[in-house]
Amino acid sequence: MNLCFTKEDSLTAKGIAIICMLTYHLFHYDHQLTDFNVIYKPLSENTFLTITGFGNICVAVFLFITSYGIARGLRNNDNSPEPAEMIRQSLKRLGRLCLNFAAMYLSVVLIWNKYFDHAARYGEGWQGKLQQLLDMFGFANLLGLPTLNNDWWYMELAILAILFVPFACLAFRRTGPVLLLPAMAVPYLITLPYDVNRYYMVMLLGAAIGCLDEVPGPSYEKKIPFLGKLLLFFVLIAGCVLFRQNYFVYNHLTWLVDGPIAFLILWGCREIIGRIPVVRAVIRFLGKYSMNIYFVHMFFYMAIYQQFIYSFRYAGLILLVLLLVTLAYSVLLEAVKGLMKRGWSFGKQFLQTRSLQGKQH
Repeated sequence: MNLCFTKEDSLTAKGIAIICMLTYHLFHYDHQLTDFNVIYKPLSENTFLTITGFGNICVAVFLFITSYGIARGLRNNDNSPEPAEMIRQSLKRLGRLCLNFAAMYLSVVLIWNKYFDHAARYGEGWQGKLQQLLDMFGFANLLGLPTLNNDWWYMELAILAILFVPFACLAFRRTGPVLLLPAMAVPYLITLPYDVNRYYMVMLLGAAIGCLDEVPGPSYEKKIPFLGKLLLFFVLIAGCVLFRQNYFVYNHLTWLVDGPIAFLILWGCREIIGRIPVVRAVIRFLGKYSMNIYFVHMFFYMAIYQQFIYSFRYAGLILLVLLLVTLAYSVLLEAVKGLMKRGWSFGKQFLQTRSLQGKQH
């Protein structure tokens, strides 16, 4: 099996993941359906909640893609990077993540400042300001500090992946994927934070696959026609939904099953969605802005505009409205960031030109 995925494949998977996430957050509790009179027919309530509950697989998909991307990037740059170079690359990636998160944070505070009591949330004085600063750059959950939005807990995993995956790659290059087997014993030997415990195998699997080109042995992918792959993917995903949403599996085994499911979704995005032109373009566009949508959607569907979002009654329409308003926010935010970057580059170039002219005189 071909294990090489492009950036376009990753964007497609991120687009699917963000739709899953919005669906999960909007509809995974039965009281959400009754409180807002959500219409989800022709599905039964149990079937609908089973499908929407599966939506939180989005976290595994995002983390798998991040881990895979880090591992593949290290492989493309240097098959055997020195630890110092690994640390440099990790810090550079971490800097980009934190600066992008800070831009999103500032946009939220500027737009909705009247809804927040920063002193009550972070505390008074310089300690409160420091806690707010750490939250602004995405470190609040990692350090156990107050945060403006509880949905930002994912930043802990993103930061840990950036710092941890490069060293996992070094181990995989010496031992191969067989290292995944003893890694399964870690939860029974070490007490890890809940989120880390649940998703560290996803990180490891993403890193391991990122270090490989293909699974040894015959490959039948190219021999299967598109419709055959479509049917196979549908059957496998349906089976994953039923299996993962089983009470025992969901509460005890998601740390093992989420990684393979995330890989299956990424494979399906490459082999199926990636081959449907219009659908592919739309999903990749969503994937491009998926992180901003992830970080701001709570303010729309829960904190500030909840009544407006749920006023559309029909589940599909509610999802579409939330997706469109958060997408518009994200596109506008990226446009503003682009203008600021160009302004910074122009100002820097202007100062350099003036400095050269001064030296010439």
